[in-house]
Amino acid sequence: MSTSLGFAEADVAKQRGLIYTFGSYRLGAHKPGGDIDVLCVGPQHCTREAHFFGSDTSCLETILRAHPDVKEVQPVPGAFIPVMRVDFDGIDLDIIFAPLPMAEMPDGIDWREDWMLRGVDERTANTLNGTRVTDAVLSLVPNRDGFHAALKLIKTWAENRGIYANKLGFLGGINCAILVAKICQWWPNAAAAKIVSRFFEMFSNWTWPRAVLLTRIDYSNTLGHKVWFHQGYHNPYWDVAPIITPVYPAFNSTHNVSLATREVMVEEFRRGKAVCDQIFGSECPDFGRLCEPFDFFSEFRKFLCVKISGKDAESFKRWQGWVVARLRLLVQSIQELMCVRPWPEELTPGPGEDEDGEEGPRCYLFLGVTKRKHPLFEWSPEPSKQVALTQPVESWIGKLYEFSDYVEGRIRNVSVSVNIVAAEKLPPWVAKARSRGGARGLAGSDTGLGREGALGVDGEGGDPNPRGGKRVKYLHGGGRGRGKENEGEDGSAAEEESGSGQGRVGEGPSAPATCRTGGRQTGTSGTQDAPILQSNLTGELQALGVTEADLGKSGG
Repeated sequence: MSTSLGFAEADVAKQRGLIYTFGSYRLGAHKPGGDIDVLCVGPQHCTREAHFFGSDTSCLETILRAHPDVKEVQPVPGAFIPVMRVDFDGIDLDIIFAPLPMAEMPDGIDWREDWMLRGVDERTANTLNGTRVTDAVLSLVPNRDGFHAALKLIKTWAENRGIYANKLGFLGGINCAILVAKICQWWPNAAAAKIVSRFFEMFSNWTWPRAVLLTRIDYSNTLGHKVWFHQGYHNPYWDVAPIITPVYPAFNSTHNVSLATREVMVEEFRRGKAVCDQIFGSECPDFGRLCEPFDFFSEFRKFLCVKISGKDAESFKRWQGWVVARLRLLVQSIQELMCVRPWPEELTPGPGEDEDGEEGPRCYLFLGVTKRKHPLFEWSPEPSKQVALTQPVESWIGKLYEFSDYVEGRIRNVSVSVNIVAAEKLPPWVAKARSRGGARGLAGSDTGLGREGALGVDGEGGDPNPRGGKRVKYLHGGGRGRGKENEGEDGSAAEEESGSGQGRVGEGPSAPATCRTGGRQTGTSGTQDAPILQSNLTGELQALGVTEADLGKSGG
């Protein structure tokens, strides 16, 4: 590539790119079968448009497609942070790219240094922040053993409960890490079990949209990048559950969250707190109960079914990535009309199971919907007995076809449609597709977490890598939701929905961070001892309703 740009042979020999991991893999919370987040950085003459995405022979996308060990390449250039999803010899990689304003890539880059962001655009700064945020979170955690064990369990809980999908407006890996790190700052000497318990206790009662902060936000930096700032007023459609990254430029890592998905997460936090209370009150604690999978298709009587289809695999993958990335906008457009819960799994029927007779690749996304009992906002009208979704759905579909790859003809013969499907009308292949996907269980060998010894229920820590543990399987109960609000242990809420049958709605053709928190207290350096850190956080905890007696029970 450098040769084609006219570089001399001596300069070509000096050119190189660098690769770094970030996210759950770098945080030590990676699980077998999970994807690995990868950051690629290159010199300034490399660009995303010309050398990362595209069909030119010098593009990374083209090179990967030609590699014999690469089974699948799915570029998503329109995402907030452009990403390329790659299946490399059975390992899922999410690769992002950032060009740095340098002629050559130096050795020993310290990503925590803010000067690394000098001269880069906002999108590149956000791309680089993946690695910077990961390193900063680790530097701000006083007890890494407890942090790693608790984070693995929280991730398993979020996955099994169907709220681990940042692109849909739920939690992502870095969001979970920041929330768990916040609990570790409050209780720096707590065992992992106590961290998990306090996690649900604190965030089930959190007063959103109050921001979660690990450090004070740096507004004094002169590099000129846009920094997240909470206005004196609250926009009800944006920043509804802000979790702020601990490096410059600070931004809201949960900008995708909507009021609808926040409702779902708060309900799951409350369920988690109730289950933890039962676990700690039991003579034989078992954290497997916390991670029992949410039986999505048995908890709703009505679903929105989004069908994504194409004629060829390459066009379909590009179209699929675009539609999935925009599904959160559909949730936002109907959240005032109905309670809606998107399901993060993309389901694909097996050979001969789809009865529509169409040829070509396809997949389906499902959103559980129920009638609202109360207005979403104070100014919203009272919920109607009959809800019309045609206008917001058709508007959402129309905007999908503004995708640049579609408009400019790079992808052809693709479509998307949305149907209303009653639970009793779900095709049989739905249950089979979920079975083929496998259950995300909670086993000691998979997550490093098992029964009471692994999480230190007795407050003493325990073996961080136990063997055994309870395997949790998906619950495929025979009955569907009966339309009554479920007030049981699982905390789900399947409300009564009028109407039945199936109907078509619409279709379309980092500098070393300091360990300061809360934005109110004067913090201390991250290198201070844990007891000093806890002392400085006591005021913030008491402001949240945590008493001195509770602090004494924290195990730290």
